[in-house]
Amino acid sequence: SLYLASAAQRIPVSQRWDLVQSLLTNAAAAKDHNLPLMIWYAAEPLAELDAERALAIGLSATSTIPLIRNNMLRRIGATNDEKSLAILVNGLGKSDIEEVQFAFLDAIRMAMAGRRRVEPPKEWDTVYSKLSKSSAKIRGLSQALGVTFGNEAALAAVRAVVESSTALTEAREAGIVTLLGAKDPKLAPVLQSLL
Repeated sequence: SLYLASAAQRIPVSQRWDLVQSLLTNAAAAKDHNLPLMIWYAAEPLAELDAERALAIGLSATSTIPLIRNNMLRRIGATNDEKSLAILVNGLGKSDIEEVQFAFLDAIRMAMAGRRRVEPPKEWDTVYSKLSKSSAKIRGLSQALGVTFGNEAALAAVRAVVESSTALTEAREAGIVTLLGAKDPKLAPVLQSLL
């Protein structure tokens, strides 16, 4: 397998799809020290060629080599274009597994790092509605992204955490930072109510 992963890096990118997919079916590869990264090096350029197909390959590695999934999600997000962001949000909406949802949210968060407001993909409101019924961890990440997308429901949810006397101090502080970063015009009255 190590030989094949190494050889995959030398063949033209457009001809790697089947070989990379075959390498990902090897469950023993995840336990190897070098093989997951060698497979990743072969798979990484596929995101530029066809992001949707690369996403499918990355997701197929969820049970065998999660590193490939996580890296592929981040790589698709790193292209910093609207189409890639829409592909990630659409994939997030199709996932019901918390571990996979977390990987998608993390990749989207990294893709939007340093940007205050981003035009949301058209699927975002539907996906956000679904994620708002998930675990606290998933809800928190989706709220932070929702704030960046300017989603009023997310802004209201973060404001509610900041105002809640029962919320953890860390959550309230994180909410303030999130709202400050988004330049939320309704933050000042919220902060005044805390005095």
